[in-house]
Amino acid sequence: MRAKLLIILGLIALFGVITFLRPGSGGRDHENMTANLLPPDKRTEAPGLALRDLSGHLVNLSDYQGRVVLLGFWTTG
Repeated sequence: MRAKLLIILGLIALFGVITFLRPGSGGRDHENMTANLLPPDKRTEAPGLALRDLSGHLVNLSDYQGRVVLLGFWTTG
């Protein structure tokens, strides 16, 4: 039983390594990564958004106009 478990774990690890090293999988092929951004005249303005930071200060998305902003939302529960 333990031998079967080791074989299965080994195959899973091998599959993970092959998948990670495959070109275009996000492994080592960073030089071919490009962003598909719209030209400035084709972009639309983001809707208004205001949230509190960890210190409780109100932060408006409009304060970052003209800059690239990455918003990450997550939940636990």
